[in-house]
Amino acid sequence: MGFGRCTSHLGYNFAASPDYRQDLLNAKGKVAILAGDADDLLKSQELQVIVQTAGKDWEVKLLPGIGHIPLTLDPVALKAVVELVTH
Repeated sequence: MGFGRCTSHLGYNFAASPDYRQDLLNAKGKVAILAGDADDLLKSQELQVIVQTAGKDWEVKLLPGIGHIPLTLDPVALKAVVELVTH
């Protein structure tokens, strides 16, 4: 298996479908959403409305100034991820 094939599998397996709103609504179990308010790929400002419209009682937390990739790299964002999943 070459590097290109491996990365395409990762992208396929972890990517949201084209309708990420429906992906959110199909989620089962305990859900909390953490995103950056500066995310240039995800319309993070819409997340709370999507959750409320669906009648879900999920925590939605937007981190100020955090973009899509920095959510996985920024120390403040990583601390927020750890706090969210351990509480």
